[in-house]
Amino acid sequence: MPKYYLSLDLFFALAGIILVSLYRKDKLCEMRVWAAIFTGLQLWLTIEMLLSYDVYAGGVQFSERIRWFGASATYYLLGVDGINLPFLLMANLLLFVSVLLEWRREKEVKGFLLNLLIIDFSINGLLTALNLLLLAVFLGLLLFATFLFAGLWHDNRRPEQAARYGIFALCGYFLILLSLLLTYYESHIPTFDILELFNGANLTWRSQVVIAPIFLIGIAIFIPLIPMQNWLINIVQDSSLVLKIIVIGLIGKSGIYLLLRPFLGLFPAISNYLLFILAIWGLLNLLYAGLSSWGQKHYTTDIAYSAVSQSGLVLLGLASLSNSNPSSTSAALHGAAGAILLAISQGILFPVLFMWEKGFGHTEPVNSTTTPETSTMHSRTRPLLLLSLLAASGAPGFAIFCATLLCFLGLFALPGWQALTILGMLGVALNAGILGKYLLKSLRAEDSTPDFSYHWRVIAIFLLALLFIWGILPGIILRLPTVPLQNLINIIHPIK
Repeated sequence: MPKYYLSLDLFFALAGIILVSLYRKDKLCEMRVWAAIFTGLQLWLTIEMLLSYDVYAGGVQFSERIRWFGASATYYLLGVDGINLPFLLMANLLLFVSVLLEWRREKEVKGFLLNLLIIDFSINGLLTALNLLLLAVFLGLLLFATFLFAGLWHDNRRPEQAARYGIFALCGYFLILLSLLLTYYESHIPTFDILELFNGANLTWRSQVVIAPIFLIGIAIFIPLIPMQNWLINIVQDSSLVLKIIVIGLIGKSGIYLLLRPFLGLFPAISNYLLFILAIWGLLNLLYAGLSSWGQKHYTTDIAYSAVSQSGLVLLGLASLSNSNPSSTSAALHGAAGAILLAISQGILFPVLFMWEKGFGHTEPVNSTTTPETSTMHSRTRPLLLLSLLAASGAPGFAIFCATLLCFLGLFALPGWQALTILGMLGVALNAGILGKYLLKSLRAEDSTPDFSYHWRVIAIFLLALLFIWGILPGIILRLPTVPLQNLINIIHPIK
């Protein structure tokens, strides 16, 4: 295993950016090949790290610490543990898939691939940074690159979509950056090192009460949570599949990661209050988005609301960490680990769901007042759509079923939270109902000529097979975060 493993991961993205930028615009094949090679190498490195990770030792591994600048000894600090490693696997898989999905793209290929590789570099840096300043740099680059992608490099682009996203992204980034700076200046030992800041004595109770809400609202914009979900619902309409992957699979799940990695560990004195707020907010997200999807007339909008709804379920799973009873620690671990599995499973599955929007006649603008009378579906596409909808609905055998079950088990073990668990199950039922509507539509759909590329179907089969394997053998993912989550529980519920 290379000494500078994570820097090598970032180097591959930079190398891809440099090589693609050197080619002329007409060298389409060469640019596609290099982009696929470097994103594929990143995926391979992540899998190697996954196989080499010592789950029993836990903690941060493959770490890199190099003095960066400043009298306060600010370090270039990277590392992975069982919390960010699953998110890193999901991100690199989605980026590799994004290159393959646009393999037959003919226009603006150079700009498209350059922008995608910049997003690649920034999301990999964000998920591995253990320094708050470095994390802020990568987050800002990710949001700016996504803004450019939404405004320049996808089909059916609309300036107002990018502008609305830009406003929300700027507000969220400002709030997170403000909270990080306040954390630095209010800490007894000023440092940007996340692991050092996890010491609860660094921030006073009053400082945590002031800073935590600012940080939480900033994160909520990116997940997104109600009432800030409109930017996501708007941007997925009439947008390319790769942009949907970026905003739901990368931006949205990076918000979940920020909750787990810096947020909860920074504010241990008020963690129980924060987790209760997350549970209520997650429940509202689950119910509101589930009810809102029933009033929609278009497949894309319904799937977007389903993504928002299931993010609420992830928050319910994370809320199980508020269980401070030592005898119920296993339930808390199961609930939080289920939330991580649910988050990355959603990130992988929803791009597959968005592949099939053409099958429901979604060729006219979403804002159109007309609704297609019939749906068309090719016989080779129909089974894949059915499996996708079943997986998203939480059908047994797929990862989302196992993850959902663990989230509810962790939540139900909390004293007095049984009613919240039942309401959460109602939200899941609402979400399954709207997906069931499209399952029935697909069964009644008329046969059509093939309208999906062969390689799209191969990608869909691979991603669904991966979710099935994780559903049958969930320990592949669930074993990773056990020790880091136990350490997080010890931080927010210190043994007295």
